Amino acid sequence: LPRSPGGERMADYVTSDFHLDHKNILAYCPNRPFASVKEMNEALMQEVLDTVGPRDTLWFLGDLTLTRDPLIFWNHLRKLTRTTMFFPGNHDVGLRKMRRRRYDVPKNVTVCTNYGVHQVGGLLYRLGHKPRRFNAPDDNFPLLHGHSHGHMTGPRGNSLDVGWDQRNKILSIDEIQEILEEATA
Repeated sequence: LPRSPGGERMADYVTSDFHLDHKNILAYCPNRPFASVKEMNEALMQEVLDTVGPRDTLWFLGDLTLTRDPLIFWNHLRKLTRTTMFFPGNHDVGLRKMRRRRYDVPKNVTVCTNYGVHQVGGLLYRLGHKPRRFNAPDDNFPLLHGHSHGHMTGPRGNSLDVGWDQRNKILSIDEIQEILEEATA
């Protein structure tokens, strides 16, 4: 893994679909081991702090929270505390409202455009919230996405659901690469 100027290891982690503040997600995704929305919110945000180091990068592929309230959305973004590349999902309405009201995005967060190609862990990936097909003959970039909440098992072609509900964890880019390599072996 690359090292920061201070010598600490730096890593990339990818996830999506926390759905903070979303009561119905507990019924829709029965594998979520939480008794309440409050417990879910606290546990998922703690998972970020426990998994993603202070010098690591979190690639968050949408649907952080269901709230439409821009201040609550901003507070959830702020609590991520790690360098975060954020790709809006279909439920991230609070982000649009936050921008309309001219709230500053927290300094650790960069809002990205879905389906662009990005270098993550030294390799190129296409990143976006929903699973999509890209039919360009020269587009061999694996698509990392969320949105499916564990209902898409395993890699599908050149795409992988990296959402939290798929494995109940935030995945390192090394884990993602191993999954993709096993699928093509």
